[in-house]
Amino acid sequence: MKNKLLQGTIILTAAGLISRLMGFFYKIYLASAMSEERMGLYQLIFPISGICFTLYASGIQTAISKLVAEAGAERTQNKVRLSRRILFTGLLLCILLAGGLALLVFFFAEQIAFHILEAPQTAASLKILAVMFPFCGVTACLNGYFYGKKRSGVPAGTQLLEQTVRIVFVLLGSSLALYSFPGAPHEVTCELAAAGVVAGEIASALVSLLCLLVTEAKETKLPSPAAILKGAGSSGRGLPSILSIALPLTANHLVLSLLHSYETILIPALLRRSGMDSGSALGELGVISGMVMPFLFFPTAITSALSILLLPTVSEAHAAGNRTLLQITIRTALRYTFLLGFLVTGLFFLFGEPLCLLVFDNSRAGAYLSLFALQCPFLYASQTVASIGNGLSKTNLTFRNSVISCVLRLLLQLLFIPRLRLLGYLLASLIGTLVLLILDLHTLGQTGFLRFDLRGSLLRPASATLLLLPLFFPLRRLFYERSGKQFFLLAAFCVGYGALFLLLQTFRRRTAKT
Repeated sequence: MKNKLLQGTIILTAAGLISRLMGFFYKIYLASAMSEERMGLYQLIFPISGICFTLYASGIQTAISKLVAEAGAERTQNKVRLSRRILFTGLLLCILLAGGLALLVFFFAEQIAFHILEAPQTAASLKILAVMFPFCGVTACLNGYFYGKKRSGVPAGTQLLEQTVRIVFVLLGSSLALYSFPGAPHEVTCELAAAGVVAGEIASALVSLLCLLVTEAKETKLPSPAAILKGAGSSGRGLPSILSIALPLTANHLVLSLLHSYETILIPALLRRSGMDSGSALGELGVISGMVMPFLFFPTAITSALSILLLPTVSEAHAAGNRTLLQITIRTALRYTFLLGFLVTGLFFLFGEPLCLLVFDNSRAGAYLSLFALQCPFLYASQTVASIGNGLSKTNLTFRNSVISCVLRLLLQLLFIPRLRLLGYLLASLIGTLVLLILDLHTLGQTGFLRFDLRGSLLRPASATLLLLPLFFPLRRLFYERSGKQFFLLAAFCVGYGALFLLLQTFRRRTAKT
């Protein structure tokens, strides 16, 4: 099981890194082809899409992954048929919900844009984005099935396909517009960018279905409607079982999605309250969402892959009563998550400005990235810990912790942003993320499966970063104008961080022996 987790994490990490690299080049193109204000408008449509995805797919995907993993751990002859019944039941439910929400958003796009987003220009983009809901639901369900089977190759491949189709679609669309209207300014509209998202999701859904038919060609028959409603025989894993997991998860995710969406919409309003005009406030949102966050979340290609595969792995080990495997899995996941987080903090704190200047030609984004990097260890670790908690059926507690963190962050934003602008947003995010991690670690501690290695997971990587910063900071300033030297220093920092971490670990072992 450990090898499957490692192999799946490597596959998803590789796909995620490639996808994020593609996304970086795409963001560079959008940053040059869109104004900061238009980028801010483009970012405003995704909270609505996120809320809808939460309603029609997020809980169902997790339920499919968890139930399929548990079915695989059973010693019964019909576990293959049981897994497929879980998948088809979830698919049917997801498509019905997604279709209904797509119709609602499409026909009420103007009202949503005017009354909720306070940006009437986004109405057309919302209508376009609504088309993808059923396709996105199909992909989510199939990914959940493959994650539960610990076959991460298909989700990894469709992730790359979706990103590729999105980028190619927008590039071809903008080139065609330029060719048709040579005198027009070469700008990507929000509508074209939204259409690219839809094209990517349609391609991903179709290829996922094709992969299911190919890999499950032996017995890919749909279960009967009666079986879907009643459940899968004595195991009872039909619609009732999916709903018992999906409903609380969906409710939890919905509250969190609403809070996050409200936060995205609230930031421009609070910046306007601080004295900014509307265009500048949207521009700042565009810089944070379109430039800083892609860098900040780039390393989550690793932590996301780990979190996705941790849930079925932890669920299966928990169902089998394998306490030793649970403790080893949790301890190892946390150690490497913190190791990555403190490395990224050091890199972005030192090289945030040169990286953003090189990629986006925006020094302001670099200054923000250097500050936002302080929350990376806690941000990445909270993602891992929450996935472990869900795998241990502590969904209600992790949800409670997330709500407390979100509400606290919103209250701090209301207090800080009108006075400190984006520095206030950073402080609110940092405090909220740290509180969430502490609460989730406390929840895991109550299960008895957490053996948190404070020195190995937290103190040693933090010490490695703190010891290197005073050495590399003057070197970075010395070679500020030379991008080649900057990348050499960046690589040297990574090597030094790894070597110093191993040195501290070796020193600790020798001290323990003596």
